[in-house]
Amino acid sequence: PKQPVYAKAEETIAMFNSPNPKEKLTCWSNQLRTVVAAYYDIPSKTTPSTEILSFLKNKGLPAGEWNEISRLFEQLTELQYSRQDIPAYDLDRMQKTLLQYVKGKIIIGNSNF
Repeated sequence: PKQPVYAKAEETIAMFNSPNPKEKLTCWSNQLRTVVAAYYDIPSKTTPSTEILSFLKNKGLPAGEWNEISRLFEQLTELQYSRQDIPAYDLDRMQKTLLQYVKGKIIIGNSNF
């Protein structure tokens, strides 16, 4: 069952606390990769986001889903590698977006029963 994976990711994204924004983004990025890997049955959970996206594209994922996932990874990467301080507003928005995505997987996952 994948539900515990999603629940743990949701909790981690919501609760992870660090004074360093880059640490938060790295943590959130890892959680997103874990959720996407579990949801789409991607063999390794440590796969880089570029490989996950390539796997999903080859799998023929519907464009809407692929765009959503690639946009999330892209936003995380942009924030992670930004040279300037990341405004709290942007961090907050990214966290909310990720939580919304993960919660969506929890709901979809539950409806499979």
